[in-house]
Amino acid sequence: MLQKIREEQPSISLFYGWEGLDSVYQHELEKVKKNTYVYVIGASSGENQERAIRFFTKYGKLAFEKKLHISVIFNTSAREYVTQIEKNIKRNCNYLLFWSLNYILHFF
Repeated sequence: MLQKIREEQPSISLFYGWEGLDSVYQHELEKVKKNTYVYVIGASSGENQERAIRFFTKYGKLAFEKKLHISVIFNTSAREYVTQIEKNIKRNCNYLLFWSLNYILHFF
């Protein structure tokens, strides 16, 4: 058994920047089945809020088309940026407080 563990090599992929993040989201959306519950931790707008809004608007729309149920934990400082995404995708999301520092965004 120990010998078998040593023989297995880990599979590592490195994704960099918006293009890398785009690759990950495309791959996962192709792989995930309809009506799946998806949980995301640590979503933020980062340094380029406009780019983040475009990015998450695009994938928010694709997630709705696939009928995914997505919960994302955001820092409370992201409320304005999340509101803009909601307007862009024309869907309101349900919010729940998360330890008074963050909130969870549910796409249903």
